[in-house]
Amino acid sequence: MLFISIGTFLSAQNIQVTGTVNDKLGPMAGVNIVLKGTQTGTMTDMDGKYSIQVPPTGVLEFTFLGYNTHTVNVNSRVIINVNMEESSQALDEVVVVGYGSMKKRDITGSIVSVSDKDLQSNEPVNIASALQGKVSGLDIMSTSEPGTDATFRIRGTSTLSDGGSNPLFIVDGMEVSSIDNINPRDIASVEVLKDAASAAIYGSRSANGVVIISTKQGQEGKAKVSANYSLKQSRIGKKLAQMSRLQGIQYETLRNFLNGNYTTIANRDSLNPSMTADNFYQDLLFRHAWTNQVDVSVSGAEKKIKYFISAGYLGEQGIQINTFNKRLTTRINADYNATPRLTIGNRLALTISNQRRSTSESRSRLLQRPANYNVIEPDGSYTPILASRSNPLAESMVGKNNYKIYNLDIYEFLEYKILDELKFKASIAGSINLQKYQSFRPAILDVNERRKATNQDDTKTSWTHEDVLTYNKTFNKDHSLTVLGGFSIQEFKTEMTKLAVVDNISDAIEISNAYGGVDMTNTKATWTANRLASFFGRVSYSYKGKYLFNSNLRYDGSSRFGTDKRWGFFPSASIGWRFSDEIFMQWMKPVVSDSKLRLSYGVTGNQVAGNFSSLGLYTTNFYADMPGIYPNQLENRNLGWEQTKQYNIGLDVSFLDGRIGLIADYYNKKTSDVLYQVKLPQTSGFSSSYQNIGDVKNTGWEITINSTNIDTKDFQWSTSLNLSFNKNKIVSIPEGGQQFINTVYILDKGYAVGTMYGWKAKAIFPYDESNAFTSDWRQLTPIFDAKDRFTGYELDGKAYDGEIKQYRYNTANGDVFKGGDVMWDDVNKDGIIDAKDRQVLGCGQPDVIGGFNNDFTYKGFTLSLFFSFALGGDVFNAYEQSRSEHKWSAITRGNPANIANSWKAPGDIAKFPKPNGAAVMDNTRFASSLWIEDGSYIRLKNIRLAYEVPRNIVKKIGLESLSVSAMMQNFFTWSNYSGFDPELPSSGFSVGYDNNSYPKARDILFGVNVNF
Repeated sequence: MLFISIGTFLSAQNIQVTGTVNDKLGPMAGVNIVLKGTQTGTMTDMDGKYSIQVPPTGVLEFTFLGYNTHTVNVNSRVIINVNMEESSQALDEVVVVGYGSMKKRDITGSIVSVSDKDLQSNEPVNIASALQGKVSGLDIMSTSEPGTDATFRIRGTSTLSDGGSNPLFIVDGMEVSSIDNINPRDIASVEVLKDAASAAIYGSRSANGVVIISTKQGQEGKAKVSANYSLKQSRIGKKLAQMSRLQGIQYETLRNFLNGNYTTIANRDSLNPSMTADNFYQDLLFRHAWTNQVDVSVSGAEKKIKYFISAGYLGEQGIQINTFNKRLTTRINADYNATPRLTIGNRLALTISNQRRSTSESRSRLLQRPANYNVIEPDGSYTPILASRSNPLAESMVGKNNYKIYNLDIYEFLEYKILDELKFKASIAGSINLQKYQSFRPAILDVNERRKATNQDDTKTSWTHEDVLTYNKTFNKDHSLTVLGGFSIQEFKTEMTKLAVVDNISDAIEISNAYGGVDMTNTKATWTANRLASFFGRVSYSYKGKYLFNSNLRYDGSSRFGTDKRWGFFPSASIGWRFSDEIFMQWMKPVVSDSKLRLSYGVTGNQVAGNFSSLGLYTTNFYADMPGIYPNQLENRNLGWEQTKQYNIGLDVSFLDGRIGLIADYYNKKTSDVLYQVKLPQTSGFSSSYQNIGDVKNTGWEITINSTNIDTKDFQWSTSLNLSFNKNKIVSIPEGGQQFINTVYILDKGYAVGTMYGWKAKAIFPYDESNAFTSDWRQLTPIFDAKDRFTGYELDGKAYDGEIKQYRYNTANGDVFKGGDVMWDDVNKDGIIDAKDRQVLGCGQPDVIGGFNNDFTYKGFTLSLFFSFALGGDVFNAYEQSRSEHKWSAITRGNPANIANSWKAPGDIAKFPKPNGAAVMDNTRFASSLWIEDGSYIRLKNIRLAYEVPRNIVKKIGLESLSVSAMMQNFFTWSNYSGFDPELPSSGFSVGYDNNSYPKARDILFGVNVNF
């Protein structure tokens, strides 16, 4: 009876509290409600309602992922309704760092984290499009061609080795060579490690920064099923001027007149069925393309298991006909708590991609081929090559450039908690990438009507084993210490088999089979590999979250280097001071809610030299019909690490309780012992050898500003802006190491990577007599009478009868420049236009890049406007040069806009020289300022309108949430560049080089997201 009485008494002390939990969109299901200090709790139902027995004086805590914890005193109330607010993601946000994670408030390095919400804001098909313009210091250059890889640069180019400037990519603990095939819908967050203090834990591979990608995992609660579908229509964003049939005839007439010849009619024979058209090739080659993307995922967590399973399909058509990317992705992430101390985890990702890319020839003649040349014959067949000009339509339809890519990534780990503060994690990761390439050119695409086929298989495999021990302890609530140590071994292998054949017996046989001969120059099989062993560690200390210290150490050994320089040591240290927590800063609290000063220094490495670069190697060749081998690489036992030393000072400030945030960084990084292929004397018998010489320096500023401008119950407006300023310079290079890349890019001491170097065009001589200068090279003005007869010269408005000098081409006795020729800048003032007059013409690297975003939310509607921009960079328009060269036959059509602005008769004031085809004066030379244009642009990259249906409505049809969206991409671009698009992927040192680039697409997209 006593126990019954006590139970009745205790029961009588509790009251039943009920209520509804909402956010700005309506009722919330799955919100956890716990009586503070106890295990008593419940969860809201599908309508956001709950019921719980609690004491009248109890305190309830309401929690939900992504929302601020809401605490309520019961105070004997029986109905408590709660409005949850989304988390500001402020200082308690967890950021992934190398081999672990830490709170954002404790970060002392330069790290930017991008959430899945920000990644999905523009419905991306790959990570490049998801990240572009959203991270200060990260420059991403991509095209609209399906399946092609983007170029990533963090804080500029740090090396002189072509292809060695990409950052290190880590996906769920695995190093991967490319992230373009990862489904963006599977990503939980992306962290970009920019400074050496953050990246040094990855040592030898982190000189160019690190991009860490974490994929999604299940959350506790009911299983969540998510489905997404998007439909996109794409079209070419800009079309270029092309000569019509009539303009082509006029161009031929002009060319012949300037050359003193009669007009020929062979190429406009009205009776020739192959030459009676008037094609605008861009309308034939580009189309309205459609993209379908479907993604489905299932995730959840129970007591012992946490899982995320996804599958996605991307069917992407390119705007150029017969180009596409069909991609299938699937991912399984699972964690199993075998015991309270033992966790076993798995990450498995499979990607299968079938791509058809455009052939380089399909666009090379797009604007040059005469418009009157047919593309389809009366019998329906494709018109073959005419006057060495291939048929761009046939190139696209029957020329094969196909890729099939299979990629499998597996990551397995075991984590054991030895003590509450000490845990051990062992992992093994493996990756297999198989790329099958097929190229075929039928007879109509070859001048000699010879069929050609190539089949190539590339297989890349890698595996990594890591053991990591982590100690994490908080002492007396004020002192937090984390110590980490680990060991890693890795191996990478690449195998390539290539068979190139000629004279296939039929166009129907598109593979390397049934052929007449083998192209031995392009037929080969190779195998290469490298290994890496590493020891690494980190110490992190925090005192009251006010004084912060982090240090990373890494010791790497690579098989790529000589036996005397195989190991490299990469240390870093960083400190942080949260001065807003100091007593003397309390008066600022109403305005400055949080502020932190960061300072870091570190050393990172690069092993970009190819495999076996330190060894003496042999290769094969033929002498007559006899095969043999000969040495083709010198041994270099002293070949070692490329090292980048970087310091960074940063400031993080949060104003008005997080309404305004400022992140500013200044960095200075210098790469020394640059891995560089040095040219060797011909007498050595070798062309070049990898050596450690040269230095490259990058300095810059990065600024990020985030603000919540308006935040009311129904309306919110937030803004973000990021700016990046980077200056690059080659500090030193070996004597005789100067190189010219693509004729116009100089690689030499004192210049930035991407510097364009050549002859500067000052004007076009209006008359033959305009080529007249004083003894100190001031230009004279020719005077003509009423009948256009030359009468003499003036200087500064006065008659001149002194000494007259003239510019000559290439030598002191060279030809004299005349009317219609280019007046080049005579740098050394010797009157001879030669190689000594070359100078810096521009640089492909922009002065500033950035992104600007605005989100407007009214109830369930969200309107987003995202701008990306790059200012100050130049573009070398190689394609424009090739069709405006005028050196060859008039069959190579020029740009009608340039022809209209070309010199045609004495007295013309023009921008371009006379289009007469004479190559004597080299007026249209390649390395010329005539082809360099301002590549600055501001692009309204995304306009997106989304609507999230209120939960009380979607609950009635059994859904958790439902949202729909419509978006316009790349519709508005402000730029003076005359080509297809100023945003160009970088190829090594050729920054801003436009040679038949794939046009940028304009997209209209509709999407729907459903959660069950």
